[in-house]
Amino acid sequence: MHKQFNIDRAAAHLGVAWLTKAEAGRNGNAMLQQVSPNFEWRFQNFKATNKKNGSVAKSPFMGAVDKKNSIRWLFSQLPAKRGGAEESAVIAGSFGGSEVVASRADLFSAGDILKKLIALGFDGASENIVEEVVDDEW
Repeated sequence: MHKQFNIDRAAAHLGVAWLTKAEAGRNGNAMLQQVSPNFEWRFQNFKATNKKNGSVAKSPFMGAVDKKNSIRWLFSQLPAKRGGAEESAVIAGSFGGSEVVASRADLFSAGDILKKLIALGFDGASENIVEEVVDDEW
């Protein structure tokens, strides 16, 4: 699994993340930053057709926790173990249960984000939408 995902997952489980010395603005030790355990992973919901050859690109396959190689299945896996019992204990303590993480991954479109913003009280969000059509061949 991607390194950043594992870092986010551990931070959400532990409730803290380490800031680098540069991020903390300190010359000494790095410092802890509290983080929300309720993170969500959003993947762009899309379907695009290449005008030259007709090939179609689609959103990633979210699947289910039990559907091998789907996004949710990948999210349910713990990092690979390379050591013995001590490393297994560190992994279990740092990353927590896998089912919760997999349930926080979903597809989102621009419209979904807009609806969520409005539901959270950002009523002016719909007034600031600028649609841009990009006629670019990929």
